[in-house]
Formats: sequence, C-alpha cells, structure tokens
Amino acid sequence: MKILYLLRHAKSDWGNLGSSDFDRPLNKRGLKSAPLIGKKIKALKNPPEIIFSSPAKRAIETARLVNEQFKKPLLINEVKNFYPGDPEELLKFLKSIPDKFNQIMFVGHNPALEEFVELLTGENITLKTATVVQIALGGKKWEEVEAGENKLEKIISYK
Repeated sequence: MKILYLLRHAKSDWGNLGSSDFDRPLNKRGLKSAPLIGKKIKALKNPPEIIFSSPAKRAIETARLVNEQFKKPLLINEVKNFYPGDPEELLKFLKSIPDKFNQIMFVGHNPALEEFVELLTGENITLKTATVVQIALGGKKWEEVEAGENKLEKIISYK
C-alpha cells in the first residue's frame, strides 16, 4: 500500500511587509514547531522515504527542519507547481511518482492541501500550520491513485 503524508508548512513571519509571499520565512513559533512535527513523523510506523516541497521559503525551511530529525536525511525535491498549489496539479504530480517509493511526503500550503485531502478522501478538514495528515492510497501504484478512493488515517499536530 502507498502512503501519502501532507504537511502544511510551519508558521511564517508576517513581520516584514516588504517581502513577497513566496519569500516569507518561518517565525519563532514555526522554527520551534517544525522540528517537533519532524520527530513525530520520524516515529511513525511507515515514515516517508522522500520529501517533495513547495519552493516557497517557509515550506522549504519546514521541510529541512523536519528532515533534520531523521537519522539518515531524506532527499528533498522542490516542486514549482506546489506553490501556491492546486489539488488537480498535486494529483497529477502524485501519479508521476516512481513506484520504488511507498511512503512520500508533500510539504505545501493551504488552501491547496485541504482541498487535496478532500479530493483524495472526500473528507473536509482544517489543516493548521505544522500539521501532517496521513492518507492510505487505494492504488498499488502511484499512477493508479484516484480521487475519492483513499482513506484519511491520521491527523498529527506538533503539540
């Protein structure tokens, strides 16, 4: 079975109004919560084998801080289409993942991630910052994943 983890980036800094949305870094809370959620992800029965992240500064910082919690760091791939994100684009990308991976993680943004959860599972959730959802996917191959045929298994907060 394939498992998808969707992680919303940690809390970002709105203090510098001169920077673009894309370039906003994590704030103090985000810098603390990202490693905490990383420890919880590492402790899962089937943790991710690879990370795909939005290239936005707050998302890639979150991915790196989560990745530091693993004994053997995972490969982090920046995916241009993850910013700001679109559920249909996320599904298209998901279907292109090589089948050598069984557990993957996307790091991205709302509302795209919440809409993607709903597309995949039919469940309407609120995804707070530094929170990850675990979805069991119906297909045995990534390319076989279809909307509505998957199960939301867990929502894990850093707290």
